Amino acid sequence: MNLQEDFLAFGGVMVERLRAMLPDTVFVLSAKDLSGVKETAQQAPAVHVIYRDFEPTKGANGAWSGVEQRWLTVVVVRNVVSMATADAPLADAGPLLAKVISAFTAWAPANAAPDWQGMQLKASPPVGYTRAGFAYFPIVWGVDLRIRRGR
Repeated sequence: MNLQEDFLAFGGVMVERLRAMLPDTVFVLSAKDLSGVKETAQQAPAVHVIYRDFEPTKGANGAWSGVEQRWLTVVVVRNVVSMATADAPLADAGPLLAKVISAFTAWAPANAAPDWQGMQLKASPPVGYTRAGFAYFPIVWGVDLRIRRGR
């Protein structure tokens, strides 16, 4: 992927990987699929891939050599069986969370650089629960990407 042509290209790579690895019953959606979505139209189970932010990384000489992008995969489940506790959403989300993490563990995209470091799990924001029975489980991924400078 060429970050100079599309700085956010890795999101599409993540979506493709999840669609290949998750059951067809799970909706895999990008941030553009979220625009204008109200919770009443939220599909579940689903995994949303959302760009979060980036931080420059430094090379051996101390100059920046690339970026660490941070991406969210948000697992969404809906279960209204037990609205008083989180037991039902947790039971639904656990296996799906494991599949998402497994999809990116020890995986390298087809066009990854030879020194690809993989995707790193990062500290994630808290889980969100709603009165409509939805639960949102974010996973934050750090992705080190090199940027080639023009000559």
